Amino acid sequence: MKNRYLYKLGCMMLAGSMLMSTAPVAYASSLQTELQKEAESNKEGSQTETSQPETSQSETPATETETSQPETKPELETRQTETAAAETETNASQTGDTDASKEDGTSDSDKKDDGSDKKDGDKKPDGDSKDDKNKKDNADDKDSQKGDIQKPDDESEQVDHSDAAADYASNIIAGNSVYLGELSSEYGISFDEEFEKTMDKIEADYKEFLDKPEDFLAENWQDVLAVYVMKYGQDAGIKMDKSCRDDLEQIFFLMNVRSNSAILRKLEKIQKEEVSETEVGSAETEKAAEAEESTETEKAADAEESTETKKVAETDAKEYRALSVQDYIALYGADEEQTAILEKYTSTKCRQLCAIVTASKGFVRSEAGSDVSEERVSIVAAACSLIGKVGYFWGGKSYAIGWDDSWGSPMTVSAEGSKSSGTVRSYGLDCSGFVAWSYYNGLGGKDAGIGNHTTTQWNASEMVDSQSAKPGDLVFYHPASAGDDNHVGIVVGVNDNGSLLVVHCSSSQNGVMTGEAWSAGFQYVRSPLGLE
Repeated sequence: MKNRYLYKLGCMMLAGSMLMSTAPVAYASSLQTELQKEAESNKEGSQTETSQPETSQSETPATETETSQPETKPELETRQTETAAAETETNASQTGDTDASKEDGTSDSDKKDDGSDKKDGDKKPDGDSKDDKNKKDNADDKDSQKGDIQKPDDESEQVDHSDAAADYASNIIAGNSVYLGELSSEYGISFDEEFEKTMDKIEADYKEFLDKPEDFLAENWQDVLAVYVMKYGQDAGIKMDKSCRDDLEQIFFLMNVRSNSAILRKLEKIQKEEVSETEVGSAETEKAAEAEESTETEKAADAEESTETKKVAETDAKEYRALSVQDYIALYGADEEQTAILEKYTSTKCRQLCAIVTASKGFVRSEAGSDVSEERVSIVAAACSLIGKVGYFWGGKSYAIGWDDSWGSPMTVSAEGSKSSGTVRSYGLDCSGFVAWSYYNGLGGKDAGIGNHTTTQWNASEMVDSQSAKPGDLVFYHPASAGDDNHVGIVVGVNDNGSLLVVHCSSSQNGVMTGEAWSAGFQYVRSPLGLE
């Protein structure tokens, strides 16, 4: 019995031992399986994290509703990350663009279509920094294209008058015979070289009868000349010299009248009668015309009345009044033939030729107009005084008042940069030297700060509309960045076709000459900052 009990007890202990040894193995196997699953799950999660930004999602399992809707916060963080990266890239690009825009004077908006967002591999090498410098120098032109000289309709080609086009085989100075010939053939007039002195004497005689002679400026020499030609002109031609002084002076006194003179009162009476007749005609027209036509007539009458009021105001302000050929016709009458003569000799071309040939302030002032300062008149007169008299010389400068005795003397061209460098030529002026001399003489020993080089002259001036350019303004081939490879001249007036007439020292023609701005190769008009 006892043995049977012990046997049963031993079996039970053996079974319990077997159960205890099996449980750890099964648990370990189950735990290993779970760990493997968790590792695989973690691996998948890590792969997902590498493609998506890390989020602050809750570790709590998502419900079906949550999983079926987009996660707004992760997407927002993703967009913020992408935006930050884009901003970083954009800022880096803008940093380069800002520097470039400072160089060439263009805005970032202007650069959008110019490849400003190119990769580093597309950027220009450092060797192109010279182009950036040129862009900076040309900023003036990009800011304002209004200074460009437009091609006139009746011009077909441009001629290069710069040093690059010079023919140094010849040293013949370009004379002014072409202007003298044109004036003689078309108008039958020739001027004595001393004729300006005759004009000065007539003006001095007139000033003796003025209370304020210092305020007098002869404004109508061209009109005086036209009346003289009408009265004394001959088919054989007219020689203007000191022999014609007495007759010319009589006409000058006739055409420049005191503000309180009977002649001026007569002229004012005639003009008022003409205005009255116009008003009567306008009244009759108003009765028959429509309301719109009446309005236009009233505008014309108001403008005419305003013009007369302005004339009276100017007369009251001045001690004298300069009469025009139109005033002469109104005062003394003129038939059709006489009127044609007066208009011919006050035409734009005749005025310009007289100013060029005589270099007289009187004729230059008549061409320039009353709204141009006396400084500008003096500069243009000085410039015209050298036409056909001074040859071109690379690097030639002069600050002599009046004629420089060194002009025409053999001299070696010491300045570098020209085909003529090192050769011996007759001394003269280069283009910028001519401009500097003209300003220095016109302004009585000053140059309005323009200096004697095309670069300084460009930098001391500002771009102006070519349509509003005045005598004395400067014209250039290129911006200042061109350095010595440039050409400069001075505006004399405006032709009938609207083109600018300029005077310049031409290398290709070896001397001071005049011509139309565009056909002479000039591209820009600039007004000196120190000139009224």
